[in-house]
Amino acid sequence: MARKACRVSEICMLVLAILCALACVFVLIVAWFDLAGDAAHFAYWAVSVSTFALNIGVTILMATFFGNFAKSSSPFGRAQSRRLLMAAVFEVVVIVLGLLHPQGPDASITLSGLPFALSYYPSGANSSVDIGHVVEVVFLFCLSAVFRYGNALKEDSDSIL
Repeated sequence: MARKACRVSEICMLVLAILCALACVFVLIVAWFDLAGDAAHFAYWAVSVSTFALNIGVTILMATFFGNFAKSSSPFGRAQSRRLLMAAVFEVVVIVLGLLHPQGPDASITLSGLPFALSYYPSGANSSVDIGHVVEVVFLFCLSAVFRYGNALKEDSDSIL
């Protein structure tokens, strides 16, 4: 049952990575048109695309983590711990990029008649840390340590046998 849940999680993470990649392509297209006339908002678009790329990296790392968890006879291993650690580091960079948030375009566009804002951070927005990201980072670091410890215990028990 756990293997099936991990397989479902892997598929969900891959779907999420694909959706993030499509959103990133959309952001790149909008950035291309915004920067074609004036490069004033280059930093904003660079931060936006970098954030999407890091989120894609995190979802791919987690999909690989769940995939190996479902396929392996033992869930512990150095590679599993490294994947969790890398995902945590990527999330730390996302938090830092969120604090930078250079001013973006104040314009908006419509998508099928519905307003679609280009800027996540309107002018005058205060920089803040999303507590959800902080909790995720702490959880990933702790889980990485647990997997590292589990791998050490597995190696010790293998050497005894």
